[in-house]
Amino acid sequence: MSPLQRRRPKGWSNVSRPYKILVADRNPHVRRFLSRELSAAGFQVEAAASAKRLMEALGDEAGPDLLVVDPDLPDAESPALLAQIRERWPAVPVVIHTFFCELTEQPQNLAWTAACVEKNANSSDMLIREVRRLLKTPVSSSPT
Repeated sequence: MSPLQRRRPKGWSNVSRPYKILVADRNPHVRRFLSRELSAAGFQVEAAASAKRLMEALGDEAGPDLLVVDPDLPDAESPALLAQIRERWPAVPVVIHTFFCELTEQPQNLAWTAACVEKNANSSDMLIREVRRLLKTPVSSSPT
């Protein structure tokens, strides 16, 4: 099985499938760029332009394996959005994808948040490396 694939839950066939990544960003160019780059890297990608759409996608039965989120979505405050994700889906790793990681307002105790990767218009390499690393590492469902 490829490292970019996972086994289906018990009761499903043993066929593996690509990891599903949900990209949430207000900028359509960023969403298209990340969707293209992550798809080319072997991931299944879904995109969301708003916090509302992000929450709907997370609530789907076949939700994502990992989130790539720019917390500056038009219909949510960053700390509240990240806290809501943490509360409702604590086991889903989150990559905060923003221009300045050190300036990002984040809820306290983000041990559950997997990584913060700064946006780079010229390359998605760092983001893809982090996504691959995180999908190989189990995420604790309870903050420390």
